[in-house]
Amino acid sequence: MTRRGRARTRRETVLVVDMGAWAAQPTARSLARAGFRVLAAGVGGRVAGRSRYFTERHVIPPALEQEAFAERIERICARERVDVVVPLTDEILGGLLFGPASGGPWAVVGPTAEQFTRFCDKAVLLETAAAAGLASPASTVVTPAGVSGPLPPLPAYVKVVSGPDAGRAVPRPVRVGDAESCEREVRRLVERGEVVLIQEEVVGRQLRFHFVRRHGKMAHLAARTLANYPFRVGQSTVSQFLPSPPELVEVSVALLEAGGYEGAGVIQYVERGGVWYVHDVNLRMPSSVDATIAAGLDMPRFAVEIALGRVPDLASARPRPLRHVQLNGEVLALRDALGGVCVGRSAARIAAGLAVAVVAPGRQLAPLDVTDPLPTLAALTAARRGSPRQLPSAPDPAQPAKSA
Repeated sequence: MTRRGRARTRRETVLVVDMGAWAAQPTARSLARAGFRVLAAGVGGRVAGRSRYFTERHVIPPALEQEAFAERIERICARERVDVVVPLTDEILGGLLFGPASGGPWAVVGPTAEQFTRFCDKAVLLETAAAAGLASPASTVVTPAGVSGPLPPLPAYVKVVSGPDAGRAVPRPVRVGDAESCEREVRRLVERGEVVLIQEEVVGRQLRFHFVRRHGKMAHLAARTLANYPFRVGQSTVSQFLPSPPELVEVSVALLEAGGYEGAGVIQYVERGGVWYVHDVNLRMPSSVDATIAAGLDMPRFAVEIALGRVPDLASARPRPLRHVQLNGEVLALRDALGGVCVGRSAARIAAGLAVAVVAPGRQLAPLDVTDPLPTLAALTAARRGSPRQLPSAPDPAQPAKSA
């Protein structure tokens, strides 16, 4: 009962999956501050996925184990009376949409299964972009049954297409510079039964369009990729967030209307000579969602409101400039640069960027939240463990990257 004697209404409950993703803590913080009860689920870990904003944490099997994953999600949602599930990776989203757990009484933030295929299947995305009148990098699809066309210009990226709809994480793309290495990489993947996309490397400005869209209205924010890790093929680790240029809004609206999607997501482009090439689409919270929130676009809150059938106040979004630096990725880039591995920048430049991000206004080092220190500890732990170092290569300031 409230102090006035009226029955207390139940707080709506949101389940965030996967709690080990970089987007988990800022998503939970946003939703908790908006008044939701926030639960977390993931494969577990001593540090990863811990945050003061999670009311409870649940360990679940990986989405690849479809039956066990579905059974555990359904049990959590039923017992905890979950209203909305927020998936933070493509494999989790695919597992929820295509697996045995699809069609539960709870809402899922993100697309329908059909929309997921139109935008997140990299081969079908080529068709969606063409229907919108937009350009895509020259591409060829290779399956165990054969090749869809001629080899695109090299250098190119070899990308795995199949996987997320089965709850399986897709590996990073591999950059190939000659026909022999391209053929070798494609053969290795196709022999494993993968569907592969060979896509031309387009050199130009890399921009991401972060958006929330409902009933034809949209709040949005742009981000320009300034650095990534691993070099050329990894996620953005330094980005400049800014109000969206009109031409970026125009091409994005055309793409979203062609695919019939309303909700939250990120579209990545490479702009060259006034032509906008659609590079990738993620219809979930991006790994840099802490930056979108700090820059004035609260994607988690808006997305959950849409999933609940409400019309969010998108006009309340106030985009503002912000330089975002990802702690884990930049520490790994610094380690590699000190070890003589090419990461496209000097060690001194990376170290200076980290230092400035801590103290300068208009900068954000993430995750760095003094009120919730465990995610920062998790990032430093991950950086200490490290990841496979990249092979040395010639420096190249043009870095088409997989950003989310």
